[in-house]
Amino acid sequence: MNSLKELRPYQLVILDCPYDTWDSQETRELFVKVVGLKLKGYLMSYPYGTLPVDTNDFVGTHHLICEKLDGHWVPVMGYKSITLSRCKQHQLTFPPLAFLQAVGAIEHLEEVKKILEVAAKQKHEIAYDGSWAMEPEIRKDKAKSEYLKEIMAAINVLYHQNYNIPEIIGIGVPKFKTDQYFEGLGYERIQHGGNLLSPFITPVIPNEYTVLMHLKQFSDQAISSARRFQSLWKNRLEISDPTASTRMGAKKVAA
Repeated sequence: MNSLKELRPYQLVILDCPYDTWDSQETRELFVKVVGLKLKGYLMSYPYGTLPVDTNDFVGTHHLICEKLDGHWVPVMGYKSITLSRCKQHQLTFPPLAFLQAVGAIEHLEEVKKILEVAAKQKHEIAYDGSWAMEPEIRKDKAKSEYLKEIMAAINVLYHQNYNIPEIIGIGVPKFKTDQYFEGLGYERIQHGGNLLSPFITPVIPNEYTVLMHLKQFSDQAISSARRFQSLWKNRLEISDPTASTRMGAKKVAA
C-alpha cells in the first residue's frame, strides 16, 4: 500500500462553464476527459443506462484533481457544482428541483423550495454539488483514494468560501456510504415535519436509493482539510471566461 509520501503530486484544475470557452482546444479536450471519468467512475458501480452527464455539465463548474501525463492534464477525481443563478442565466431548472419533480417526491420538493426561499430572502447564492467521480483504478488503492477524497473535501470548502456560496444541496448514496462522507463535510439529512426525508431514486442513478442533503456550515474536519491543502488551491489552474456573458450573442440581443 502506498504511503502518502509516495503519492504523486496533483494539480487542481477548475473548468468553469465550458460553454464560455468552447472555442478553446484545451476546454474541449479536458471536457471529453471529464465525461470519460464520469462514465468510467459511475459504470463501475451502477448499471448500464446510468447517465452521469447532462446539459448542466456545459455550464457548471468542474473541480478536477489532475495528473499531468505526456504534457496533458488528466482528471483522476472530480465533482461538479452549479449555482442557482447560473441555472437561471441559462434557463435551466435547478437540478434538485428537476429530479425531485421527475420522481414525484412532493415532500422533498417542498423542503428544497423552502431552502431556496430562505436563501432568496437572505440574498445569498446556493449551489447543487454532484457528479462525484474517481478513476476506478485509483479507487482500488485505499491510501490514494482516501488522500484524494481529503483533497476534494478541502477544495469543496475553499471553492464555496472563496466564491461566497454559503449553502449547498446534494445527494448521498447510502449503499456506497457517500452520505457519510458528506456528513463529514458538514452536510445534514433534510427533514420534513421533524422526520428525516425518506430515501428516493433519482433518474440519474437507476434502481439506487439516495438521500437528500443540505450544507449550511462546513465541519471542523472539512475546514482542517482546507487548511492542509491551501497551497493546492492557491496554485490552481482555472479555465474560464468571466466576460463571456457580455460578449457572446451580444449582437443578436442588440438587434
